[in-house]
Amino acid sequence: MSNNHQDTKYQDSETSIRPFHIDIPQQDIDDLRARLAHTRWPSQLPGGDWSRGIPVSYLKELVEYWQNEYDWREYEQKLNAFPQFITDIEGQQIHFLHVRSPEPNAVPLIMTHSWPNSIVESMNIIGPLTNPRAYGGGPSIAFHIVAPSLPGFALGVSHGGGSVFRRIAEAKNNIIHWSNRECGSHMVAMADPESLIEDIRAFFSKLTR
Repeated sequence: MSNNHQDTKYQDSETSIRPFHIDIPQQDIDDLRARLAHTRWPSQLPGGDWSRGIPVSYLKELVEYWQNEYDWREYEQKLNAFPQFITDIEGQQIHFLHVRSPEPNAVPLIMTHSWPNSIVESMNIIGPLTNPRAYGGGPSIAFHIVAPSLPGFALGVSHGGGSVFRRIAEAKNNIIHWSNRECGSHMVAMADPESLIEDIRAFFSKLTR
């Protein structure tokens, strides 16, 4: 991972917001694949089903996927297609996406991922929310998206402690959750993005009437 420390318009007297670009060293990816290849598998318990935990056969399929099929560079490129930044708040380095809408009357929207998870949850809905015209929608409800990585998860670096965690929890307590989905509220953005997009637009339509 790398970041550019050039001065930007996002600066004030106390802290600065710096551009960020994901660039995982190839040796780290090679090291992960080597460790996966040398996994020491336990014996399968009698029965081989899920009644006593994850079956070894399932884990082997999962490791095979991560070792030989998953293309990290592809997803790295997809993530880097979004403008990313880092800043420091109360001793914590905060990573976030900031995707501006081309619509002049777009509404600022902070979109936090579930706990634990990552900003990958939001990848399928950022485009339709920031640029609805490009997805066949109308421009009346569009958003400027800020999507932070929570400290300690994925790109969110945690330095331990700090009241920022309590403030995040308090803030998330006030966020509307789409909890009536069969797949669970934290999976809606990935499993049913169209429904979540419709819900967000409908909610903000009521506020603007």
